[in-house]
Amino acid sequence: MSKSIWDHPEITSELIEKSMRQARVERSKVVWGLLQNLFSRPESREAELSDFSLQQRKLRLG
Repeated sequence: MSKSIWDHPEITSELIEKSMRQARVERSKVVWGLLQNLFSRPESREAELSDFSLQQRKLRLG
């Protein structure tokens, strides 16, 4: 007899541990990416800022 789509695998502690481990790995990758974006090298930021300031037009007062 064929299995229906409603047959689910038994939820065991091993399955829960495996899922939790995978979730922790994925979460760690995301957090590491966020930290890399927040604390990137200062010299790369300075280059971006200097490029931006060169593109701005000077304002004339008066």
